[in-house]
Amino acid sequence: MHLQLDSATLQLARGQLVRLEDAAGHVVSSHDGAVWITEDGQPRDIVLHQGESYRLTGDALVLVHALRDSRVSVS
Repeated sequence: MHLQLDSATLQLARGQLVRLEDAAGHVVSSHDGAVWITEDGQPRDIVLHQGESYRLTGDALVLVHALRDSRVSVS
């Protein structure tokens, strides 16, 4: 299933993985928990904890992996 949303809040269980495509300029915000973000082609990965945000830079594949039960938004 492919959903196209302007913004979304996601409740992720520990270990759950979300794939984002064509997400350049969107912001991933962590409201609870911690997530690990990998952007294909970027030299470093990002770990977000509660209250932190990260703006995605490219249109490559982005993986958001929940390090523990987490709630994130993508806008």
